[in-house]
Amino acid sequence: QMRRCNGSSHLCGRPYDDVVFATTHNAMSSAEREWIAPNQGSAVPTQLADGIRAFMVDLHLDDEGVPAFCHSSCSLGMTELVEGWREFAVFLAENPDNVITLILESYVSGDAIRATLNEAGLGDRLYVHPNGAPWPTLGELIESHRQILIFTDEADNADDAQVMYVWDYAWE
Repeated sequence: QMRRCNGSSHLCGRPYDDVVFATTHNAMSSAEREWIAPNQGSAVPTQLADGIRAFMVDLHLDDEGVPAFCHSSCSLGMTELVEGWREFAVFLAENPDNVITLILESYVSGDAIRATLNEAGLGDRLYVHPNGAPWPTLGELIESHRQILIFTDEADNADDAQVMYVWDYAWE
């Protein structure tokens, strides 16, 4: 049986930067999780089941200083960062032929990002791309078990967390 990368055998040989990823904005803010004024109807696990493979998420510290997925204020809804990362880890354990992109609007330290990724079991699954080098294919990312690509809008967090500064790779 032919391997299917992100649901299609045709994507396995495509470089990462030559693939379009369905993306949700404020992906963590969902009606399913009863957030106030949610951006999405479905929670992240449902979005993953529905084929979403790129997620824009906001990171804040909650009232007790715990890193969490929150939109503007954690009083509108929140998921602790470790718990949120674990949802991606569970998905990849059950669906290993997938590549996931996360784009962070981050108000927490790079050290906190990295620590929570490690605690959730994703730290060794990150792919950090050398700027200017050719991108690997989805199949290569999957074979190397580096299926999580994380971009952040905070340059300082990129160095500390071993994630990529989004504006080195993208533009609006």
